[in-house]
Amino acid sequence: QIQSPARIAGYALINDLEEKPILIMRVTEARSIYRSAQSALNYVLISLAGTGVILGLLILHLWQRHVLTRLTDLSGHVGRISTLGDLSERVQTSGRDELSSLGQNFNRMLGALQQSSQELQQSRDELSRLSAHLQEVREEERAQMARRIHDDLGQLLMALNIEVSMF
Repeated sequence: QIQSPARIAGYALINDLEEKPILIMRVTEARSIYRSAQSALNYVLISLAGTGVILGLLILHLWQRHVLTRLTDLSGHVGRISTLGDLSERVQTSGRDELSSLGQNFNRMLGALQQSSQELQQSRDELSRLSAHLQEVREEERAQMARRIHDDLGQLLMALNIEVSMF
């Protein structure tokens, strides 16, 4: 039976020759093994807590160095490209992880946007050229129509003038 955190007691019943109880024997002992176990347990818990803190700081440092810094750089490159509007710019990628894959995909997207932008500009130039050509054709048609009307009207007036002078 535990008497205190420092002491433990044990009891035994002692019988006589006729098996009748004649004596209760009590033994008390210091709990040195318990104190040693408590001390060892405290040491293990403190060691685990210290190791956990050290590992947490190490993981935080590695996370900062290998993920957050690269993510911040990628975000900065994207922001700079967005601000400048220069689709020929590319983000720098290195490695074979997810962030590198994201950067490569972003570069492919920029390439596709640049190509689409060039095709759009070519289409605009072609449309402008066709519009100018259409305007020239219209002007030429108007001029030809005006000449025909002028010639036809001139012929009619000449014929009318000839008829009037005959009478």
